[in-house]
Amino acid sequence: MILEQLREGTRALHARVEQAVNLPARLSSVDEYVALLGRYLGFYEPLEQRLRSVSEFCESTIDSRRLSKAARLREDLAALGTTDEEMDQFPKCRRLPEFSAPAEAWGCLYVLEGATLGGQIIGRELVKSLSLTSDCGSSFFAVYGTQVGEMWRRFCGDLTHYEQTHPGSSGCILQGAVSTFTCFEEWVKC
Repeated sequence: MILEQLREGTRALHARVEQAVNLPARLSSVDEYVALLGRYLGFYEPLEQRLRSVSEFCESTIDSRRLSKAARLREDLAALGTTDEEMDQFPKCRRLPEFSAPAEAWGCLYVLEGATLGGQIIGRELVKSLSLTSDCGSSFFAVYGTQVGEMWRRFCGDLTHYEQTHPGSSGCILQGAVSTFTCFEEWVKC
């Protein structure tokens, strides 16, 4: 099953990304948190643009909310006092995952959608450490609100359906996930 392959095939990378993000340090002050959001924005904006350019992928039944999380990052940064001009000056990631097949885009989206689950934990930590809520400063980490579980289940169903109707795609799906984790790890370390 593709979901088990993805979990197993990305387990070590997922752990490395968590280490690279270093949440305890990033949630120690608003300035550190703003810097983290800036890194996320610099990755998500160009990546979402790349995902939207995969025509076969975008012509599928993908919920458009799955490809527009960068807007939430901008909302959070604005709530924390960052101007649009300042946001536009944040560095943009140039080493993004390549999608030579729609299956790789599905693997990338597996990583981005999985991050919404972890976002719930981060959101709770933001309330404790910086008194930030989804209404002010942490909407990105609560992107689907109370629907996060349902959105994850639907995505898993869509991904499983894609893999079943595209025999031989599992290797490309896994490659897309691995590439996304690898690129994000490199980006967030800077």
